[in-house]
Amino acid sequence: MAHPWSLAAVKERVRTLDWEMQELNEEMHALVREFKETWSPPWPAHPALCPGRSEAPTLIKWRPKGSMGQGQSTVHFTNDRLQEKLAEAEVPTSARLAWIELDRRIQVVNAKARLAHYERRRLRDYMAHVQQLNALEKSLKSAR
Repeated sequence: MAHPWSLAAVKERVRTLDWEMQELNEEMHALVREFKETWSPPWPAHPALCPGRSEAPTLIKWRPKGSMGQGQSTVHFTNDRLQEKLAEAEVPTSARLAWIELDRRIQVVNAKARLAHYERRRLRDYMAHVQQLNALEKSLKSAR
């Protein structure tokens, strides 16, 4: 069995994280689809997939109605302005309670995606550094 911090073991963990990220992405698509199939438009807000910038993971965020195009605004479901918008749109309490439960599930998948992404980045940094150490060691040994 390989040492848990060997390059082979770390590469395997990164492959596992890549697979987990793919699974989480599919779960995110399913949550957004579930919302759209359960409640008919127009919605005063809806969950939307938001691709991360600079290697950040895709997350689900709530998009208020009227924020279309580039730089669309997204907020947390607990945002005061969003809650005001839902009240103004007279979204029934039963729907808002169901959306709270949906958002709980969204927060779980978002947290898992953030953690997997963070771990994957750190492990890639670790592998790069160990490879540099290995190259330096090889260079020093061959110079003897």
